[in-house]
Amino acid sequence: MKDSYDVIVVGDYFQYVRDPKMLLDKFHSYLSTDGYLVCSITNTAHAYNRIKLLNGEFGYTHDGFRQLQFFTLETILHLLNDSNYSITKLYRETEDLDLIHSKDLKYFTIPDELIESIKKDPESLVSKYVFSVIPTSCLLYTSDAAD
Repeated sequence: MKDSYDVIVVGDYFQYVRDPKMLLDKFHSYLSTDGYLVCSITNTAHAYNRIKLLNGEFGYTHDGFRQLQFFTLETILHLLNDSNYSITKLYRETEDLDLIHSKDLKYFTIPDELIESIKKDPESLVSKYVFSVIPTSCLLYTSDAAD
């Protein structure tokens, strides 16, 4: 019999694999009946990254690792849906946009109105999404057929 686990901690891994859906599919077979995954994914749409893109700058390495996938909340939800997982808890780790102390950010080339517009998007200050998921087959469905 194959080992099964109540909790699998994935951490910041999905950005660095070629096929995160395939990885999620494999985890299905390792989870116990009531098991779940704990994951974290960096938000590519953080205000800092948006401003860098507007300046024509984009680095796709982090801590010496080459990032292969880039995620926003929307693309995370699509990945999970396509892999038959549902979020049970979601935590948004935030990081304010510090224009004064960010030495590598050329914010002065971007109009103040555009920076303020970016900051108004509630997801723009989310640096990382930390969440737990369960396979959708574990969800309980109620029947409306009791007439």
